Amino acid sequence: MINKEISVIVPVFNSGKWIERLIESVLAQNIGQETFEFILVNDKSTDNSIDILNSYQSKFPEIIKVIDKEINEGVAASRDDGLNLSEGKYIVFLDNDDYIDEDYLSTLYNTIENECLDLVISGYKLVDEQGKVVKVNQYHNTYGADYKNPCIWGSIHRSELIKRHNIHYRGRSGDDNAFVYQEFLYTDKIKYIDYIGYNWFENFTSLSRDGRPSIEKNIHDILYLLREGLKNNKTKNLRYDYFMIYSTLYYYHLLSRKATANDFSKFLKVVLLELDKLYPKWRKIPVPQDANLKIKLFMSSYKFVSRTQTYGIFSKLVCK
Repeated sequence: MINKEISVIVPVFNSGKWIERLIESVLAQNIGQETFEFILVNDKSTDNSIDILNSYQSKFPEIIKVIDKEINEGVAASRDDGLNLSEGKYIVFLDNDDYIDEDYLSTLYNTIENECLDLVISGYKLVDEQGKVVKVNQYHNTYGADYKNPCIWGSIHRSELIKRHNIHYRGRSGDDNAFVYQEFLYTDKIKYIDYIGYNWFENFTSLSRDGRPSIEKNIHDILYLLREGLKNNKTKNLRYDYFMIYSTLYYYHLLSRKATANDFSKFLKVVLLELDKLYPKWRKIPVPQDANLKIKLFMSSYKFVSRTQTYGIFSKLVCK
């Protein structure tokens, strides 16, 4: 496979029920199959996912590459494995139980190529099992980084930017926001478009979105994300720092809110003490003008807990 314009990367874990729908939607793209390579990363699935991937690879050897991992490492590592193998000029990430409209790749590709951009982000549709649209997320046509809306779904990335600055997913579970924030640091050639062609499947039984691991298993990832994310800011961009810290705390919040109050409190203290050590003045970072009320309230609550050390009370409120 040579001269591929786009590398489509999909981590796959126990998606035997849905992966064919995704694969067929990619193969049906109107951009032409000679334009892209399709990298499917099997993350040690225990169902028939690998059989499905191998079957498609044998039918489309010029398009499809299959990575069959010997150990399960999570979606973040699988995306990184796909990135390492990719040869395309541009990178597109998809989740294994989602699917895309037939003009998805062509729309994103034409935008990023014709306007010499580094990152293009489009909206997405949240759909249920019957294909009914539950929610629509649409952007206006705007240029520049929007830290409130860093989105891997519906986006296309310039490979050269990612590889030159060693941008990658970190830890086991990964954080989409942190990946895009790193891109924001190195380029302003970014565009949000009003196109919607990504179908995000609201699969309540999906292991890629539900079944969150325990805090203890994720705490090292969260701390690593925090350290590396702040270390990456060579330009000392305070806006980046604010949103990077917000993203890390919000990531902890999402991963941990189903935990017991005792566990939430215990590991929240670890995260906030580490943050104080890495960035002693983080509570004094000016609030960016584009931070919405939700983000401001979230950050204010964590700043208060950090300052007053009221971990236990806060944890009981979160883990009701």
